[in-house]
Amino acid sequence: LNLSENFFKEYLEVLGTDSTGTIIYGNDYSGNQIILTPGIIGNISLGYFNDNGIGAYVSMQHIGKQYLDNSENERKNPNARNLPGYVNKVIEPYSVINAGLSFNISSLIKRNSFTGIFKKLEINFKANNIFNVLYETSGSISGGISYWIPAATRNFWGEVKVGF
Repeated sequence: LNLSENFFKEYLEVLGTDSTGTIIYGNDYSGNQIILTPGIIGNISLGYFNDNGIGAYVSMQHIGKQYLDNSENERKNPNARNLPGYVNKVIEPYSVINAGLSFNISSLIKRNSFTGIFKKLEINFKANNIFNVLYETSGSISGGISYWIPAATRNFWGEVKVGF
């Protein structure tokens, strides 16, 4: 579990300088949350693995709210959110559930020439985002347009691990 507050103590946007070399300031982001830094990140997992080489686990991951830019969704200028065409610059919090099964074949098979060759032969099956939650993992703003990077929907995969 990670609980954090990631914000700017002082941050004045510098737009450049004028012809006399005087700095031109833009937005004041002081006190705003830093982009893409959720205040909560949590992971919990429950697993079972026995001496016969069979295992299973289920895990949950939770990520808190994130902002796509340093304005913290126009925290200091809330009237901007009422303008026509305004799009929230937020990645909403999300939680996903994953699960898996594993079978260590070499510990299930009695000692013979097969297990003499392979020290480890393991098969794993995993299911991610079991409940098919639609969510974004990241994003950005470019040219005033918000972009979100979506996560994978429900997906499955398997692997075979061989050790000699």
